[in-house]
Amino acid sequence: MISIAILTKSTNPCLAVAHSLGLAESLAQRGANVTVHSLARPGVRSFYRPVDAAVEVVFHPFPHVEDESPSTSLQRSITILANAVTRGDYDVVHAQDDIAAQAAPGCVRTILRLDHNTMQEITRPAESRPSPRYVCASTALVSPVEEILGYRPPVIPSGVFGQRFVAATKASVKAVGERNQWRTRIPSPFVLSLGGVEPDNATFELLEAVTLAREKVPGLQLVIAGENDTFAHRDYRISLDVRAAELGVQPLVLGRIQDKSLPSLVASCDLFVDFSKTEGFAAAALEALAAGRPVVSRDLPSHRSQLGQLAGYAHDTESLSDALLQAIINTPSAGEVEGQELAATYSWNHAADRLIAYYEQAGLLQPAALG
Repeated sequence: MISIAILTKSTNPCLAVAHSLGLAESLAQRGANVTVHSLARPGVRSFYRPVDAAVEVVFHPFPHVEDESPSTSLQRSITILANAVTRGDYDVVHAQDDIAAQAAPGCVRTILRLDHNTMQEITRPAESRPSPRYVCASTALVSPVEEILGYRPPVIPSGVFGQRFVAATKASVKAVGERNQWRTRIPSPFVLSLGGVEPDNATFELLEAVTLAREKVPGLQLVIAGENDTFAHRDYRISLDVRAAELGVQPLVLGRIQDKSLPSLVASCDLFVDFSKTEGFAAAALEALAAGRPVVSRDLPSHRSQLGQLAGYAHDTESLSDALLQAIINTPSAGEVEGQELAATYSWNHAADRLIAYYEQAGLLQPAALG
């Protein structure tokens, strides 16, 4: 049996962690012995969602250090993860984020988005990059990454759990009841954004756009779900609150949502928006399409390549406001079936199959190692 270590830096709900868990479970279903290694804050003994029992999960304590600088904290996290994982214990070590990659030199590294940390990692001189084997999760990421690395990385799209978002749209007593709970708490119409309040999510622009749209859709509300590093973005949040008070439009910030409650929240919104500034895999938008919701995205090549004509696009506050109105007032051009079919093409099983083939092609596994 082949052994695979998947490394990630956090237990919290984010793209890299969701990718780590989905991939680990599908690889384990194919007969691999998979271990997920993650840093964990004191007292944390689980990921944000349950993990299939076929996957071994190992948490490495990352205690809080008072007044520690960000650079020192970063180096400490790399050191803890590096000391915890013995490379020779596994046929493949696969990192899903920048910290995990630096903790495991020589690993396979998936690029899910071109954020600041990833760009810092891949723009290093070739001899100091942590990974000789980069994989992209979107075709639109390949060209910019190739230009930097000097070689064309393979594309292995991530997966999404679209079926549970489809289930949240059904007329069953359970699904209707869960949607009604959100509708009671959050009056319609509301625009939903995931990922918390932070600059990369362009929360300021989103607030301004919703305010403009309220001129034609009175009562339109911005709802922000998800939790990020509140300390790192504290000043941004304070500035947002000040601007919201000036505009007279206070967004509803829900914080972290239990994973089991997320599909019903998405299925309850009138419109889903992903206005992230960073190129990457549009998992949340694909899941919103699976839930039959209209989607508006920032006009990024990676998002267009994944969402196609099933989403509206915008590039600034004014065009975002127009796109919100177009999606809310007019009947969306794409129906639920098309969105569900698109989300279904991003299968974790397909991702696992392609990844195993890549491991073999790269000489990390013997062909047919899974028997």
